[in-house]
Amino acid sequence: MDAKAAVSQAIDECLDRFQLCLRTPSVDEWQTPSETEAKGSGDGEALAVWCIERAWELHPAMEILLVWGVTLEGGGHAWIELVDGDKAYWADPVQKRGPEDAFHYTRTPWMAARFDGNGFGPLFIYI
Repeated sequence: MDAKAAVSQAIDECLDRFQLCLRTPSVDEWQTPSETEAKGSGDGEALAVWCIERAWELHPAMEILLVWGVTLEGGGHAWIELVDGDKAYWADPVQKRGPEDAFHYTRTPWMAARFDGNGFGPLFIYI
């Protein structure tokens, strides 16, 4: 299974297993993938983190990131970015979207953290 297929499968599994729990903009409750599994739900960030960890299980050593930014409507949001060779894709369990060409963004990224199989690395800022 290639990296793009692994992200697609992780999003499909996420949508089958979990409910989206929208939070008020001023409240940000972080939860681990195991907490998401125990609760059966999570906010957009929690679902994206769960998908990243699951995709890594299916295809270890991929270059995958958790990205925070805003949608075209101006709302804060988190999504997944996959770098596969010279191509970049974004995916979003909240919007039920598998990996799509990252150069057709419908959002503006602010910052991201790379996942290395053990956790997320330092934040970096998009400029």
